[in-house]
Order: sequence, then C-alpha cells, then structure tokens
Amino acid sequence: MRMPFAPLWHARADGRGRSIDPAATVAFGPGIPRITGPSVAANRGIRRRDRSHIEALAHDGFADDPIIRSIEWILSRNETPQIHFNRWSMFDTALAHANQSRAFYEFGVWMGDSFRYLIDHFPQGYGFDTFEGLPEEWHGLPRGSYTSFGEVPNILG
Repeated sequence: MRMPFAPLWHARADGRGRSIDPAATVAFGPGIPRITGPSVAANRGIRRRDRSHIEALAHDGFADDPIIRSIEWILSRNETPQIHFNRWSMFDTALAHANQSRAFYEFGVWMGDSFRYLIDHFPQGYGFDTFEGLPEEWHGLPRGSYTSFGEVPNILG
C-alpha cells in the first residue's frame, strides 16, 4: 500500500512536474498576503489541470482518508483557503478573530492539549467529552478511537 502523502507534493503544471513546498502557507483574500513563485504555479497545476494523483489515491482505497478528503475540498474551492500545517497555527488565526473577552467551548476534549492552549487566551472555558472515544466506527476509525480510557485531563485555568 502506498503512503497517501508522497505524490501530493508533485504536480505536472508544465508537463515536466514541479515540487510544491509543504511548508508554504497559501492564503487568498482581503488583507491576507499571497505567496508567489513555483509553489503557486504548481498548486494551480493540481487544481486546474492535473488531479490524477488525488484520483489515483482515491481509487487505491484512500477516498475516505481525511487528508485526501481535505485536499479534495481545498481543490474544489474557487479561492484557495488559508492553509495551516499544524493546529497551533490554526488556533492562532482563530484567536485573532475571536472575542477573547467571552468563554470558549470545546466539544471533544480528548487529552486536553487544545483546551490547555486555548484557556490561556480566554477568561473561562468549558469542555465536553465522554472520554470514552468514538461511540461507533467513523470514516474508517474503529469504535473507541480517541479514548482517554475515562481519564479526565488535568487542566489548570
């Protein structure tokens, strides 16, 4: 079985292929800087001309893989959304737009990592979870995935 990541960073935008920089942040919209250069040209190649890599991965059994589904969603957009390569960057962007004078709510706390990060930016936070994992199979993940074995994380704040 092939890894779903390998061919995603290669596009045939010019017929020969180009590498896409996986560390690049791509954002379009008012007040958001745009990146330029080969990465953008290669991204346009995947989006408009060559989706064969994504289609091949979907055909090889990765159609329900969250990464493939996310890439399909990104490629279906008229404008490329802001892309984050880790959750902390995404949280920082969300915090920049949030009313931090109010409480926040997190549904699905699991081990509490994101809750610990966010509680430092809000006066109060409320987390909801069974801490028993998924109640049923979901997109290929077995029942019980994301369990903390009933342990509620210790979160100060």
